Amino acid sequence: MKFPWNKRYLSMGITAFAVIACSILFYLFLRNFNVVAGFLGKITSVLMPVIMGFAIAYLLNPLLNFFEQKCFTPLLNRMKLKKIPKGLSRGLGIFATLALTIAVLAVLISLILPQLFVSIAGMIEKMPAYFNDLKEYGTELLKSNPDLSQFVNEQFDLIMKYLQTAFDKLTPYLNDLLGGVTQGVLGFINAVKDLLIGFIVSIYIMAAREKFLAQAKKVVYAVFPQHMGKKLMRVTLKTHRIFGGFLTGKILDAMIVGILCFIGTSIFSCPYALLVSVLIGVTNVIPFFGPFIGAIPSALIIFLEDPAKALIFIVFIIILQQVDGNIIAPKILGDSTGLSAFWVIFAILLFGGLFGILGMFIGVPAFAVIYTIISTLLEDRLEKKGLPTATEDYRAEESAGPPPEEQPAGE
Repeated sequence: MKFPWNKRYLSMGITAFAVIACSILFYLFLRNFNVVAGFLGKITSVLMPVIMGFAIAYLLNPLLNFFEQKCFTPLLNRMKLKKIPKGLSRGLGIFATLALTIAVLAVLISLILPQLFVSIAGMIEKMPAYFNDLKEYGTELLKSNPDLSQFVNEQFDLIMKYLQTAFDKLTPYLNDLLGGVTQGVLGFINAVKDLLIGFIVSIYIMAAREKFLAQAKKVVYAVFPQHMGKKLMRVTLKTHRIFGGFLTGKILDAMIVGILCFIGTSIFSCPYALLVSVLIGVTNVIPFFGPFIGAIPSALIIFLEDPAKALIFIVFIIILQQVDGNIIAPKILGDSTGLSAFWVIFAILLFGGLFGILGMFIGVPAFAVIYTIISTLLEDRLEKKGLPTATEDYRAEESAGPPPEEQPAGE
């Protein structure tokens, strides 16, 4: 006897089974989250050189485009060779890109690291003198107030007793501390190894970037419907423009600010000019909060050496940040993210709270990508409903309904 299949009930049964199966899998995922997170962390650790390779290739891509399209391709065309080997301009571009990158890094390291070590060593050497000056100031202050002096001495004795007790308890853990230092050294060595392998991986990625992009596009159109695949590719292209443009522009802006800071602090003879300039340049990559994060400790470092120069430094940094915010950054970045000031602060606080310093660096472009994806989805939904997509069309409306011009006639 032939069983009468009902497509409607069969479809409902398959849907119910898929929902139940997904619910069970989600429950198992939550219950074994630590195991899954550990497994994913291990895979990420193993693939870290590949991840670094993609990151390096992505950051060096604008430089490769410049050498390949602006330098070597026109040069080879002018030479009018009978047969130009395929990929020669790409190979020359990759070589020039890596050579220039390594040369710049080598120069920066050779110039900055020795000066940083000298500055830090000088600070450590002068630290006892700072404490002695503070102690003498405290002694002079307490001479005129015996009660305060007695209170401070009692608190100092309590602190010394607490430190002695804490030291006695920490003594057994010195071996663990040494083990942690060893693990830190090994971690640093592994990071350097991953970075070197990442540079090698980036060469292969830059050499075959069109093939990788074509394979990714092929997968998208194979998995998703054609209209959704086109939408995903459009969003991906917009993501690349936002993320890549912001990162490369912000790094260039930070380098310019760091160089200008070094020139200004050198002119004013501020102590630790190179140290504070590196700090200002690095933290300037963080939007909005970056100038404050770098300027406050820098001013404190200079203040310990020369309070008058610290005041000059603060005035100079305020002027430099105004120049950067109104002239340099707009010229380099433009409106690369399309986010308002409120969403910039929101993104920094959110990603900084979740991922720390790294989150503060990538929070703005990452949130801009999320914002763009959500905006695209909302605009598509509004277009299907025949409603306007511009935010201005909804600004003056107090009612919850659609704008009057979009409502059917006769209502």
